[in-house]
Amino acid sequence: MKKKLLALAVLAASTGVMASDTMIETPRVGVYADTEWATAHGGPRNDDYISSIKELPRYYEQSAEVLEGAAVLLGPTRGPNGDFYATTALDKGQSNLTAFDGEGNIKWQTPPWQGADDFDPGGVIAAPVVDNNGNVYISDANQMWSFSAEGEVRWVTPLPEPTVDVDGVFDGLNLGMEANSITNPFFTMPVNGDESTAYVGGITMFGDVMIFDRETGERVAGPVNMPGEFETHVLSPAPGAMSPPYVAEGWGSVIWTYFHGGVESANVPAVHPETGMIYATGTSSKTYGDGAVHGFTFDPETKKIEFVYEAQMGPGSGSSPAISSDLKYMYASDADATLYKFKTDSDKEPVWTTDVAGRPASASLGGPGDDKIYVYDERYVYAVQPDDKEVAWKIDMLEFAKDLLPESPIDDPQICGFSGFHNGIVVSTANELLITGVLGYEFGLTGCPTTDAGEGVAQTEGGMVIPTAQIQGVWAVDPKTGEILRDGQMIPAEDTNEAFTVPTTDGYLLMDRGVLSSGINKAFYPLTQAKFGDDNKPIAPQGGIEVLQGKDDIKITAAISGRVMFDESFAKEDSTLRLEGKGNKGKLELKGEAEGKRDVTYKVNIKSNKNGRDVDGDIEIKKDKKTIHKIKIGKARFNDRSVEGYGVDKKTGKKVNFYIADWRASGEKGDK
Repeated sequence: MKKKLLALAVLAASTGVMASDTMIETPRVGVYADTEWATAHGGPRNDDYISSIKELPRYYEQSAEVLEGAAVLLGPTRGPNGDFYATTALDKGQSNLTAFDGEGNIKWQTPPWQGADDFDPGGVIAAPVVDNNGNVYISDANQMWSFSAEGEVRWVTPLPEPTVDVDGVFDGLNLGMEANSITNPFFTMPVNGDESTAYVGGITMFGDVMIFDRETGERVAGPVNMPGEFETHVLSPAPGAMSPPYVAEGWGSVIWTYFHGGVESANVPAVHPETGMIYATGTSSKTYGDGAVHGFTFDPETKKIEFVYEAQMGPGSGSSPAISSDLKYMYASDADATLYKFKTDSDKEPVWTTDVAGRPASASLGGPGDDKIYVYDERYVYAVQPDDKEVAWKIDMLEFAKDLLPESPIDDPQICGFSGFHNGIVVSTANELLITGVLGYEFGLTGCPTTDAGEGVAQTEGGMVIPTAQIQGVWAVDPKTGEILRDGQMIPAEDTNEAFTVPTTDGYLLMDRGVLSSGINKAFYPLTQAKFGDDNKPIAPQGGIEVLQGKDDIKITAAISGRVMFDESFAKEDSTLRLEGKGNKGKLELKGEAEGKRDVTYKVNIKSNKNGRDVDGDIEIKKDKKTIHKIKIGKARFNDRSVEGYGVDKKTGKKVNFYIADWRASGEKGDK
């Protein structure tokens, strides 16, 4: 039977898990690699959470760029050996799966795509999944592949023809082959800890579920099509977005169709760590045109796939499902941007629904002690309380644009105002969130609307209003309050990041470049570039992955009313700063001196009475051995690698905000 229409997913859909007192200590359960990012959304529950990062570096600097000239839409994922893996959709004669290290060195690549037997552009819509032995699994348009950590092909298995009538759906794109990619592989859970019972599976873009033996590649189950009816329809990308040479000819339409609801399955399945149930969003089999979260099981003995769960949603589906850390609940959104909270053991009525966000996007959730749900739309990032679905706080991305961009271009009659929108998943670490945003202006092709046309691209009587992208930024956020950390500092990026920003335990920050906003910039650049000064031009597309490295120096900074008093870095050998624990009640002391520039020295003596709180002490700054500031601590807190707070400068009587980061523990030599 021919499948009927149902919109499914959006670009940069993000999912996460809710933390609670029962937070799983090692979220990468089963055979998933126990790394920061083993699959498209981090781990099997689609958690977007990295428990192993206690505190992010205060500063980042670009250390490498990888795969420039290629659109990278997902990942990168990471293996146990520390290497990263990313897919691309480059034209014939170029590789489309790459392994690289944190320094940006290419470790290996698949042979250049020449024909149907090679690794082709179809893998670009998925992130490689990595097991605990370092083996990599990924589908391209017509085959399922497994590689060793060293890049050797372990096996390759042809994918069967779709079980539904999709003949010729992509014929007009001249792809050179049929496209039937698996949209993000997953691992089934081992039975009683026996890893030989864990298989690798996937769902094709046309909704066919398949399971493969991890060792041999044998297709042991499927294809079984997901319940519900759907009609695949090809969509054209926005002007300039995902266009050649960043993707091969025609593949931009495949990508756009995938991410904007033109195919049946465009989500990352979530795997329940205890029951082994696999959840995926798709079409409802009960109400035509509606969406649903489906749950299915796989029995490794009988090799049978069975659909046993179907939680109903409104029109379409807009996210991947995410399983909470207590494993009792699951979150997903429909195409109308309604967020649903379901029980994982019951597909009846949802626990609650909320329409707080204005676009369909999945929930990200925090670490231990942070049980809020993070969703976003074109302008705001929201923190939602899990019990009563009330908004705890929200962040307005438009305010960032107003603060960081000059106002003068708005004097032009075609510049209609500022633009600021969130454009990637919210990533959660143990104590911080990372949010991403594109900042720019609204540009009216033939003038500005005279009435409110809403957010995003606005169709007006005189034409279209498009957002330009002048700045791509990343910000660290306090999950409790929504406060922007690091004195409000932005981590800048050189190209727009349409999906993932992945931090690592060894201080890297990786941002994929999907060439969406920057590609649109390029398409309209002849019209827009003259409107802006040389230091405020729209971002030009570069593609690839930007790798940043956290600075390893000791930092000390302070400011009065936003004006920086001092901000210095010290090599570790030039500082005696030490963190010492006192007793067994969480008491801490940060003591020592650091030599700064221009004969300035810093003497620090800060103590906490309990668990890094109830802090007192002082910071003394001398120049030429004469005290110029002495800051009496008012309120502060110890983090994993820093202490921050405020005090009063006894020399001036003014309030001072301060931050000290990356000290060494007592007795260590050269380490943090």
